[in-house]
Amino acid sequence: MFMLRNILEVTRSSTISDHPIDTLIRGAKQEHDLRLKEASAVRSLNGAVNEYRRRYDRHPPPGFDVWYDFATARSSVVISDYDSIHNDLLPFWSLPPAELRRRTWELVSDPSNDIAAIRIRNGSAWPSENISHPYYPMLRDVADMVNGFSSLLPDMDLAINLNNDCRVAVPWSEVEKMREFGRNAGTLEWGKDVHWSVDRAGGWETAAAESVQGAIFDRPSLKETFLSYGTVGCSPGSRALTNRVWDKHKLCLSCIQPHSLGGFMHNWTLAADVCHQPDLANLHGQYMLPWRFKGTHRLMPVFSQRKLHGFNDILYPGGWLYDGAEEYAPTYSPSTEHPDPPFREKANSLFWRGQAVEGISVSGNWKGMTPQRFAYLANDGKSIDDYAIVLADTPDGKYTYRQLAHANLHSSLSLDVAFDRSFALCVGPDCVDQKKSFNISSKRIPFQQHWQSRYLLDIDDGLFGHFLPFLKSGSLPFRMGIFREWYDSRISPWLHFVPLDSRLHALHSTLAYFQGIDTTDMNGRPVRLAAHEREAESIAEAGREWADEVTREEDKLIYFFRLCLEWGRLTDDRRDEIGFQM
Repeated sequence: MFMLRNILEVTRSSTISDHPIDTLIRGAKQEHDLRLKEASAVRSLNGAVNEYRRRYDRHPPPGFDVWYDFATARSSVVISDYDSIHNDLLPFWSLPPAELRRRTWELVSDPSNDIAAIRIRNGSAWPSENISHPYYPMLRDVADMVNGFSSLLPDMDLAINLNNDCRVAVPWSEVEKMREFGRNAGTLEWGKDVHWSVDRAGGWETAAAESVQGAIFDRPSLKETFLSYGTVGCSPGSRALTNRVWDKHKLCLSCIQPHSLGGFMHNWTLAADVCHQPDLANLHGQYMLPWRFKGTHRLMPVFSQRKLHGFNDILYPGGWLYDGAEEYAPTYSPSTEHPDPPFREKANSLFWRGQAVEGISVSGNWKGMTPQRFAYLANDGKSIDDYAIVLADTPDGKYTYRQLAHANLHSSLSLDVAFDRSFALCVGPDCVDQKKSFNISSKRIPFQQHWQSRYLLDIDDGLFGHFLPFLKSGSLPFRMGIFREWYDSRISPWLHFVPLDSRLHALHSTLAYFQGIDTTDMNGRPVRLAAHEREAESIAEAGREWADEVTREEDKLIYFFRLCLEWGRLTDDRRDEIGFQM
């Protein structure tokens, strides 16, 4: 049986003046305006250097002036806020440069690790040769990206994760000490030399001459990882460590309250924090039974494209692995055959096509995985809980909570949801049960057909990379998931996209806000909520415009360039002596 009622927890009067989503939209706009004002204060290299010192209490790395010119020449909106890079690299200050180089070699020397090297020597980048053919195009694309600025870098190696899963989860007690070391390292007292060390290539070669002692990664095949990996980064006393959610069919209100407002997603960042959400153990395939997961509790410098809260991978803006022909590749490239029409001319529907590749299905656990839960809720309103509570219009322009049959609410909304591949990540009866429970789309559609719908949903799955094309389109992206990528700190929920909780309890009520409803309650009385099409179009347009400002190909290069400079300093034997100064 599936879980999670679409119920708004009524904590105040049954009649309210503002819809919670209106409040969330206003708050997002105000917060974004403050960030823009802060960013606009930095208008020169000197200002960028001072802001760097203020934020991170150390000098910028050598080459910062060249990076600044590179970024401003490409009209970068983001000059100062690279906290994500700082936070990712902070614990690595606890390891000496030679040890970082040695661990990089450990990672890339064994192809079974699913880690490969990007080597940068004398201003050129290229992928290592000891990788299998299926991965080579992805690694070649990463090397091509680095070659956009490699002439400005010192020699170094990068250990690139070839899997979609994040890999490194250091226990809280260890990583906190490492972060504290990092906060005290490289302070403004140090870093007087603006030049890199000489013969950096020799340093990497020396590290590569040593031998690997033992396996680096655990391979917990067909095992849950919530406790062994998902929560090891949580502090003692966290609810994810001390509580268990035994009733899988009941919504865990204490799990959603810290990041919610009136039942809707309020804090997108906090929603990814597993530490207050013990129920996620049964709500995500990555925790239940991940596919191909290989992890370690050692602090290893693995560069990954996405990660979960509590993991210590270093995020970089790469491409993505995608299993399919060019027409199915997730890119935004409208054409005469597949145009991106104006918002009001699109189908008034929430559209999703995807696969069940979040985790391996065994013993019925697929009923907790995100794609399956979503497809079930979107297509089988009759089998969900009998009733729902929604906000409806009142004659005096306010909102009131109304109870109605869930089937009535479901039938008032438009969703076009289907799997486009058969079920492969399953064992025995689970394959049969899923085929019986879901319809498979008779024909796989080109990715560009998404633009025909107003509302598009992006969820965590094994073949990621849909969200940025959705954001750059004229449609309104809904986003649900707990993985985060390099750009997440740049975009604002409720201003640039619509966030959904992984539990899906607010799926129908969120869609009702935008599409509107006209139905009856349990007693046959009218229940109406006017469609907020203007708000939907406004978010879609704001997301599109902002994506063209901060998630361009140029922005990926700028982010990666700065990341490489920081990594270059970390791996320099004189890292306490070097740093950029005016």
